[in-house]
Amino acid sequence: MKKLLIIGNGFDLHLKLRSSFSNFFEYERYGKSNSTYYSSISESNRYENNGQNPSTIPVRKQIKMYTEYMFNGFDGEQIKPFDQFNFWILYLGYIKNFPEFDNINDSFEKNSTTKSLDNWSDVEYQIQLLLSISEEAITNYKKIIYDTQKYRDGDTYDGYTKTIIETYETSLLNELGKITYKGVLIINLFHLALVSGWDLYNEDLYEYLYSELTKLEIEFQKYLLDETKNIDYKNKASKFCSKLVDNSSDYNLINFNYTSFYKLDDSTKVNIHSTLEENGHPIIGISSTGQDEDIFKKPYFKFSKTYRIMSLSRSSDVKEILPDNVDEIIFYGQSLSDADYLYFESIFNHYKIYEKNSNVKLIFKYSNFEVKNNKITPEQSQVLSAYRLINKFAERNGHKNLLTNQLMFRKVCIDLLEEE
Repeated sequence: MKKLLIIGNGFDLHLKLRSSFSNFFEYERYGKSNSTYYSSISESNRYENNGQNPSTIPVRKQIKMYTEYMFNGFDGEQIKPFDQFNFWILYLGYIKNFPEFDNINDSFEKNSTTKSLDNWSDVEYQIQLLLSISEEAITNYKKIIYDTQKYRDGDTYDGYTKTIIETYETSLLNELGKITYKGVLIINLFHLALVSGWDLYNEDLYEYLYSELTKLEIEFQKYLLDETKNIDYKNKASKFCSKLVDNSSDYNLINFNYTSFYKLDDSTKVNIHSTLEENGHPIIGISSTGQDEDIFKKPYFKFSKTYRIMSLSRSSDVKEILPDNVDEIIFYGQSLSDADYLYFESIFNHYKIYEKNSNVKLIFKYSNFEVKNNKITPEQSQVLSAYRLINKFAERNGHKNLLTNQLMFRKVCIDLLEEE
């Protein structure tokens, strides 16, 4: 029986490899050095730091004054960069303490519920969100800052520049005239970029953010190499993989992790997001689906996983990863997030799982593990992820009632992996 096994970070976590974003973020290099900086960040006064009582100043004026401070300084004081900080570590650390919200255009309010950034899919979502909501603001800042350094004296602007400034300020507010969650995130995008070393007059912001992401990936590569040395990873991974495919030798593997436990020239096994080897590094990217279907026309197209993988691929990397026929497609430890959706869509179309005479069975395996905050059980999480994946595929490809048909003919199942 031919099998196709698809694994994600849950596979490595099951082997006690500290490979989650929260593990990486909390390790000594970042956790200790940045903790004091994070504690000083306050969402409510990032744009009120001018020595006056914020309650007596209109919100639009507060935004203008803080923008002046960021780009031109205030009373001779300017934001000083700290070379030891990576932008994305700073920003994601900030996001970990950012309040939850239902609508990004709602008025900003603090609350006790903060963002979850345990998984790498959470990180990729936050990167994509920031890039998408800030596109207009970045375009406007270029017109304001690169073309003129007169922001501190609005009366000297011509009518066109004044319009651009008003557009930027307005984009941070909602119809009630209050700063939004989106506005706070955009202000902190500029602020943290400056803090981490961005040269706003000589360096394109997108290029800077991209280079910082590459640096983060290389740091994670070093971290993960050290972590794999702490456990007998290859031996444990090989045994666990055999268990997932019921000890079959007739299987192909699609690995969304950066780790490997097989020869990299094995044509039946592939690491989608690169490896820890010298010629590559982990890839953290954004999706090409959803609202950014035309992402390659966007100024931040380099952040897409499609571009990242193409830029690192070599002609010698061709693999026969999808055999002509498979009986089972097995998922384990994969979040099935939007960032990786196009891979799943391609696999489902390749095997035509929507055809009535298809005998391909989708098996979503999971293990019981401790759930933070006890929001939902591992079983509920797996059912929800599988439900969303199959329904999204059906909707995008016009296959009505696909999930119902799969269930009726026993072509999909959720399987609890028994622990030894």
